[in-house]
Amino acid sequence: MMEEWDLTSIQAGTVGSYSLYGMMKSALILAPIADKFGRKNVLVICMILFSVFTLGHGFYITSHVSSSCVSLRQLAWEP
Repeated sequence: MMEEWDLTSIQAGTVGSYSLYGMMKSALILAPIADKFGRKNVLVICMILFSVFTLGHGFYITSHVSSSCVSLRQLAWEP
């Protein structure tokens, strides 16, 4: 990935750190919801949200809206 995207080791480390942070944030928010409503239901909702925000990310070209879609997509990723 580093060679394909021409990333330095610092940039690649930052990408990895943001991924882990997004998963941690999602787990802390969605785990109690999954305990209350059931893991299968929350997983289905997360898959739908992930799909919607991924699709939305493809339609917006401004960086502000695009980064919002990425952030919301990361929140939906980890049930």
